[in-house]
Amino acid sequence: MFYFCWWNYFYSALLIYANANLVAP
Repeated sequence: MFYFCWWNYFYSALLIYANANLVAP
């Protein structure tokens, strides 16, 4: 469960980072 929470947080951060790069490269 803890691992899943950590992975979910990491994945969310990755998506936000990628989205920011796409919007303002």
